[in-house]
Amino acid sequence: MAIANRRKVIVVGSIAVAAIVAATSPLWAPRLGRKIAWLEVDKVEIAGTRLLAPHEVLAASGIRDGQHLLDDSGIWESSLLQNPVIASARVTRKLPNTLRVTVQEKTPVAFVQDEMLKVVTSSGEVLPLDPAAVQVDLPIVRGSLTDSSSLVTTHRLLSETDRLSSLDPALMSEVSEVSAASADGGTLRLVLPQGEVILTEGATPARTAQLRAVLADVARRLVSADGASAPPRVRLDLRFGDQIVVAPLSSPEIS
Repeated sequence: MAIANRRKVIVVGSIAVAAIVAATSPLWAPRLGRKIAWLEVDKVEIAGTRLLAPHEVLAASGIRDGQHLLDDSGIWESSLLQNPVIASARVTRKLPNTLRVTVQEKTPVAFVQDEMLKVVTSSGEVLPLDPAAVQVDLPIVRGSLTDSSSLVTTHRLLSETDRLSSLDPALMSEVSEVSAASADGGTLRLVLPQGEVILTEGATPARTAQLRAVLADVARRLVSADGASAPPRVRLDLRFGDQIVVAPLSSPEIS
């Protein structure tokens, strides 16, 4: 029994040595690696996906049946970066038989309603995704990425939408639409369930926290008389120092 165990250890030790030699010897690696059964890939793990399905990442990688752990992972990583949704990619090896593909996808900040609804990043890059299939909660930015006259304004709105989403995700999770309340896009109109908010770009965390507090207070106060119909919607205007002007949405906007 002791002899049998000793032989098993020797075999495993020999395979380990062979793997080390293969990994450090570019002339031997392809030929020797294909003779080692536990270097043949039979499992691929996909990590980091939210917009793409795992099978889409696998297809983009170019990893196919018959690949080995000693094959050049740089080729797979380069293939992954050809996908316009993927910002970075890394392929690592896990013994035995496993490749792990880790991707970082580009971050969409909004849907832009142009000729058709598009998934867009903060820089205005359109991601080739089906808006109906993407499981993300994003506001619609009212603008255009094809009309040169409104392109600058649309980019400004996207940039500020991204900033506000990072600054106050709780607030932006309630926003369904973002549009320009001024010709240059320096003043925004946000559409929420309670109504609309008008604010200039560059709002601070203290200012958005103040806005959320007022929105909560408005929700408590504006309850319909019968308790069944929807409460009246309001406009909250944050353009006046540290004040927030609240008015019925049907009233004329203060210029």
